[in-house]
Amino acid sequence: MQQLDSYNTTISTFHEDKDAMKKPALLHRISKRVFDLFFSFVGIILISPVIIAVLILQWITTPGTPFFRQERIGKGGKPFYIIKFRTMELDAEANGPQLVNIENSNRFTRCGQFLRKHHLDELPQLWNVLVGEMSHLSDTDQNAPSTSSK
Repeated sequence: MQQLDSYNTTISTFHEDKDAMKKPALLHRISKRVFDLFFSFVGIILISPVIIAVLILQWITTPGTPFFRQERIGKGGKPFYIIKFRTMELDAEANGPQLVNIENSNRFTRCGQFLRKHHLDELPQLWNVLVGEMSHLSDTDQNAPSTSSK
């Protein structure tokens, strides 16, 4: 670091040291991943009774898979499938996505409105975090649009 004095003002200049710049970024990525692994693993264990109850309720009340998968764009533009509990009927978006009033829609499963209202439909995303496709922490506001429904 060099200092220049001009009119009683000190100006500092920084010469980039690429190795020094990489170390904090690597430490940040590692600590973020450890955080994600720990909290998603603990979260899955702690809320497994809720997950099991929702699965049983889904299997009893609605035909088909209890899960909804949708392709999203992840870090570096890499696509992945986000996993949620299915809250709508299997053919609910056969004619494309529609804007609906959640209270009055007949496209939701019997327990779908409850799951959405309490954000329980998002519990399977802990798996996405555990396998490294998503993170509990985000560096930026990533509001990536979905690419297709599955």
